[in-house]
Amino acid sequence: MTKTRRSLLFPTALFVLCLCFQKACMEGVARGLKLVLHTALPALFPFLVLSRLITGSLSENDRRAARFLPLFLGFLCGFPIGAKSCAELYEKGAISRERAERLLFCCNNTGPAFLIGVCGIGALGNAKYGVILYFFQVFFALILYLLFPLLRKEKKEREKVPFQARKNDEKRTFFALLSESIGDGLTSFLYLSSFILFFSFCSSLLFALIPGAESGIGGAVSLLFLELTGGIAKLKEFPFSTAFPLAAAGIGWAGVSVHMQTIGLLKKAQLPCRGYLLGKALLAVLMLLTAGILKKYL
Repeated sequence: MTKTRRSLLFPTALFVLCLCFQKACMEGVARGLKLVLHTALPALFPFLVLSRLITGSLSENDRRAARFLPLFLGFLCGFPIGAKSCAELYEKGAISRERAERLLFCCNNTGPAFLIGVCGIGALGNAKYGVILYFFQVFFALILYLLFPLLRKEKKEREKVPFQARKNDEKRTFFALLSESIGDGLTSFLYLSSFILFFSFCSSLLFALIPGAESGIGGAVSLLFLELTGGIAKLKEFPFSTAFPLAAAGIGWAGVSVHMQTIGLLKKAQLPCRGYLLGKALLAVLMLLTAGILKKYL
């Protein structure tokens, strides 16, 4: 089988499944639209605009602040803001490639609003559990940041790359930058929303194809692996002793939907994705083990 034919297998199979399970496909898209409008839009759009406004305002004198800005934005704003700001700073020349790779290892995280509201109150029944998971995430992400140099053969950073100021940066007013940031934020939001819709109907097709797969722990794990928000909502059906460790693992992993969004941003900036995915996998394992140990004491 040629490479071209192999590459056509997945879209062809998905097309056939959409024809065979049209109702499931429509329900998946409808659920995705609800998720986009009720959860993603209020949670993401303001931060997409503000993060772009911040990174766009940086000058060559702000290189030191830029070294940790993606971590700060990732902790406060949620994914994919951390990775997006990291890619933008690298393209701008504010951080080196080595610094970008190190930040990507740990900067793309779940935001506190989602953890406290959707996860803590909505799925686990108490806001304090969302706060605990948030601090777990911050702590282990910082640990991974410190450990990253040990995983690289080349320990020293390369020379600083030239700072690439945008055309007419000096003459651009704040309002011009704000206008640009709003437009860029909307474009980014539409791009990210397309992944939410795609994985929403893909998960519906999967469960339609395998009857009963959506029920039980297997269904919750599948949803958490593919799309975090749907998986977290599923955890309401389980006791705390099961839901808490699964929520911790899902938050650390973030979901394939988020990874596809992030990889698209990284490919545009020509940054590698292997370290990013390894960091998310390690964060998921660390959070799962910690939550599994501490669940008895909460």
